[in-house]
Amino acid sequence: MSTCHVVSSATALSHCVTFVRSGDVVVFEGAGVLCVDQPDRLPDVPCYFISDDVAARGMVVDAQVGFLLTIDAFVNLLLEHDNQVSWP
Repeated sequence: MSTCHVVSSATALSHCVTFVRSGDVVVFEGAGVLCVDQPDRLPDVPCYFISDDVAARGMVVDAQVGFLLTIDAFVNLLLEHDNQVSWP
C-alpha cells in the first residue's frame, strides 16, 4: 500500500521522513516548498512541488530534486495512492 505524504513546512518534513516507505511519494505545498534545498532528506523517494506555491515564492525546482505539479495533477496523484497523510 502506497502513501502520498503532503508536507506543508520544514518541521513537517522532519516528522514525515520517519514514516516514508518504498513506493511512497512526497508532495510539498505551501511553505513546504521551501524544503527544496533538502533533497538528501528523502533519497530514492519521488518528490513533487505544487507549481503555484513554487512560483509564488519566486523559486525554481531543479529536475534532480523533484517535479512540479499543477493542482489537477496533485489531485490525480492523491487518487493514485492508497493513503494520504498531511504533515502540517
